[in-house]
Amino acid sequence: MGAAVWVKGNIPLGDNEGMLVILLQSWEKPSAKEADAVKLTSGFLHHYPRCGGRIRAIKITKIKQVLFCEGCGLRLSIPDSLKTIKDLREYFKK
Repeated sequence: MGAAVWVKGNIPLGDNEGMLVILLQSWEKPSAKEADAVKLTSGFLHHYPRCGGRIRAIKITKIKQVLFCEGCGLRLSIPDSLKTIKDLREYFKK
């Protein structure tokens, strides 16, 4: 048996595209601060309720990266300056 999987919030996408759900695997419940510090490249984002696919952050230029859903192919272009879950939350609040 492995460590528990914790849901540590979601980030609404708008335009009827669903949301990004933050799932962290840990033996102990991670704090909100720990969840916010997770790097986008960690693979802990999932696309719900659309497909449940894992979200990958892929750098495409020096100033842009793409969040790509492995399940449905959704692509979201975001600035390369976004490095953590906290950065992503703030970006999508705008």
